[in-house]
Amino acid sequence: MIINESLNKYNKIAVVGLGLSGLSALRLLTFLGKDIYLVNQGAVETWPAIEDSSCIKAKVAQDEACDILGEMDLIILTPGMSKELPLFSKATCPIWCEIELAYKFADAPILGVTGTNGKTTVVSFLEECGKQDPTGDYFVGGNIGTPFCDYIYERMSGEREPAQGIILELSSFQLNLIDEFQCDVAGLLNLTFSHGERYDDLKTYGQDKFEIFKNMANEG
Repeated sequence: MIINESLNKYNKIAVVGLGLSGLSALRLLTFLGKDIYLVNQGAVETWPAIEDSSCIKAKVAQDEACDILGEMDLIILTPGMSKELPLFSKATCPIWCEIELAYKFADAPILGVTGTNGKTTVVSFLEECGKQDPTGDYFVGGNIGTPFCDYIYERMSGEREPAQGIILELSSFQLNLIDEFQCDVAGLLNLTFSHGERYDDLKTYGQDKFEIFKNMANEG
C-alpha cells in the first residue's frame, strides 16, 4: 500500500464542488478515514448521490459555507472556482485541487502537459505511445478523462498495479491550486490569452500556466 504521512495533520477537510474531481477526492479521503465536510451549489437534496457517506460530517450549501470553511484544516477546491472568492475569506488553511491531493501519494514519474491549445491532442498522442510500451501501463488523466485521485484510490485499495508513468493534462485552474506538486517532465505547448472570465490579462493567465514548472529542479 502507498503510505504518506504528510496528510496526517489534516483532519477536518472540506471538499468544495461535487463535480468529477470533487467526487474523486471525496472517495479517496473517505478511504483515508478523514472527517469530510461537503460544500456545493444548490439545495443539498439536489446534490449528486454519494456512494459512501460514512466520513461525511456535514453538507453545507455554498452560500452558507463561509464560516465553516474558516474552521477547516484543508480545503479541496474544484478548479472551476477561484480561491479568491469571498466564500474563502475566513479560510486560513491550504486550498488545493485534487491534483495536489493525489500527488501526495504518487508512485510513478509524472509527465505534465499544459498550454492554451493542443494539450488534449498531445496527451492523447502520449497515451497511444504508452500503449506500445511493453514494460507496463500508463495512467492518463487530470484535466482530461479520469481524475488523478482515481488512480491513487485504485492503487491504495489494491485494484491496480503501479503505473509505468503518470501522464496528466493540466489546466491553468488546476495549476493555480498546487503547492508541492512536481512534474518529472513538463511541457507548456503555447500561450495565448484565454479564460477572460477568470483572468484580466495574459500575464496573470500565463503565471498560472507556468506553475507547471513549480518545484522542478534544474539539473541542466
